[in-house]
Amino acid sequence: MLDDEPAFAEPGDSSLDAPASPAASPSPEPSHDVAPTLPEPPALCDLTGDANWSTLVPAFEELPAIRLAYLHCVLANVFEHSPILDAERRLTDELTIINLCLGMLPNTPRKPARSLVTARRRLGLNVNDYIELKAVCTKCFKVFSTDEIAALNSPECTESKCPGRVYNETRKRSGPAIPGEEDGAFKRVPAKVAAYAPLLKALPRYFLRKEFVEDLDTSTHTEPPRTLAEHEPMYDLQDAEAYRSTVLDHARTILQDGSVQDVKVFSGAQRTLRSVRYGQSFTINIDWFGVTEGRPHSVGAVYLTFNNLHRSVRYLQRNVHLLLVIPGPHEPSLEQLNHMLEPGVQELKIIYSGL
Repeated sequence: MLDDEPAFAEPGDSSLDAPASPAASPSPEPSHDVAPTLPEPPALCDLTGDANWSTLVPAFEELPAIRLAYLHCVLANVFEHSPILDAERRLTDELTIINLCLGMLPNTPRKPARSLVTARRRLGLNVNDYIELKAVCTKCFKVFSTDEIAALNSPECTESKCPGRVYNETRKRSGPAIPGEEDGAFKRVPAKVAAYAPLLKALPRYFLRKEFVEDLDTSTHTEPPRTLAEHEPMYDLQDAEAYRSTVLDHARTILQDGSVQDVKVFSGAQRTLRSVRYGQSFTINIDWFGVTEGRPHSVGAVYLTFNNLHRSVRYLQRNVHLLLVIPGPHEPSLEQLNHMLEPGVQELKIIYSGL
């Protein structure tokens, strides 16, 4: 469960002036008690309502024969190492055959693609649509959006005591500088970038795969877990009690007595992760590897695994989501790592509220 901002006591609270005796310490309220003043749960985030990618594979709106021609073109380029012109020539030949068989090529809902780039996009295989280059500070790795970079008054990082730079200025056109030239002649280029693959864009693609859904654990919280004998090791993390009893609609809160507890923050009956048919549990993994020989240059990979998948397929490459690539040349500090993970944390908060 994701942690929200902790709730701290007010500075003037008299209960913090002196430590209370154990008998006088208020006992934390059970998390299952639902207060009548709790707000309603937020509306679910609809990933299918985005007009930019409501149709993940536009080629499914075209004829199967045309879709197959797109696939042959892309496969020839990717796996058979055919040059782009040869792959596009193959696409043109197959479209010509379809035209001869049907008497004409359909122009609805759109004209058939003639280039490799368009064929990739129609098949939903354009990886650039699912990878974002995030601008980060050269020192603290704080992530900046394009709008934030445009609003900065200087290239210096906005973090306190950080000597890093966020962007460099380059001329939009070549040639000597012209006195009195407007600032519009320069553009701001990120000084350092990190590759980020948004999880919210990837989730619909995972659930479009039939074998992925079939391999998910869809057992509910009411079904008893596998019985373990005394001292018998767990076969998988899905045997753990915490996996089956994780509650939703809660936030981690620091109480006045200093204890930490997950308390309910939304009204309604208490739900567990297993009470939701496709409720997902994730594990975030971080690993480092050298990308050059003879000199140290370490690059980090942050990847996410689905705990609901069967253990036999959980760590297959097709079922692991590469969330973030952390640039080198050295492993980041804890502060740098926290900054880099911030976009992923924000996405996980959206997922936690419901999709």
